[in-house]
Amino acid sequence: MRLASCIKKYRDDTHRAVSPEETLRAAEAKLPAAGITRVADITDLDRIGIPVFSSIRPMADRGAISVYNGKGATPTEARVSAMMEGLERYSAEVRDRQLDIASFSLLDGALDPRDLILPVDADPDALIPWISGWDMMNQEEILVPANAVFHPLPSEYRRLFRTNTTGLASGNVIEEAIFHGLAEIIERDAWALVEAARHAGPLIQDVKDDLARGLMDKFAAAGVDVYLRDITSDIGVATCAAAADDLLLRDPTLLTTGMGTHTSAKVAVLRALTEVAQSRLTQIHGAREDTTLADFRKRIGYERT
Repeated sequence: MRLASCIKKYRDDTHRAVSPEETLRAAEAKLPAAGITRVADITDLDRIGIPVFSSIRPMADRGAISVYNGKGATPTEARVSAMMEGLERYSAEVRDRQLDIASFSLLDGALDPRDLILPVDADPDALIPWISGWDMMNQEEILVPANAVFHPLPSEYRRLFRTNTTGLASGNVIEEAIFHGLAEIIERDAWALVEAARHAGPLIQDVKDDLARGLMDKFAAAGVDVYLRDITSDIGVATCAAAADDLLLRDPTLLTTGMGTHTSAKVAVLRALTEVAQSRLTQIHGAREDTTLADFRKRIGYERT
């Protein structure tokens, strides 16, 4: 694999290799192959007005969700985001890929499963499926446990841990996809540190960017408090967390969060704001299958102090 610098041709509220309109045309052509049957504008189900779309893929693998949401500062960006999320999930399935079954001790040029921080009862030398990957640090091919690559991993394969989508990302070019995959890993690591330390970082109070300010005004006009926190970790890549509290409905399921990580702090804030709007609509729309946290919040109720 050869990676190179990628010129950013779109830098309004996010940084991309091409404009959202160009991405939209390319993504639409791929929807039938991925089994995406519908892309819906769900923005008006909420009163905030920040664009959110959903895409539906009825034939998703067992163990995967089939409804994916996307957000953006504009309807086109939100539509593209939902489409690309669906394409990501399709790409993350094993489907007809050939996996090699082997133990780590019998392989050359393989990633040690213990580097993946395994559960205490996992056997690092078990017979598991492997897939070829690329080590960017050492610039060489490497075998990687398929368990760490695909989501979901079909039940016929032995697992070391539960699969997830952390680090799964798409892009107009491979470099863009890698960048956003790394950003997601940094973001979730930063949030894990927040949860471990039980400290959310300093409050971001002076937002000067016009676009971010406009998004915050939409929340305020709808009677929804939004709080921004700087949760940038020791890695040093700007990471923002947004939390929303609906003062009118006082619904615990609408105590939602959103996060954003980017080398541009401005983009990180915008991503957090649009994601918290998406999180609200995920609950309101009610179509996704992974709303366990919201169910818990509903049980414990709402009390503002």
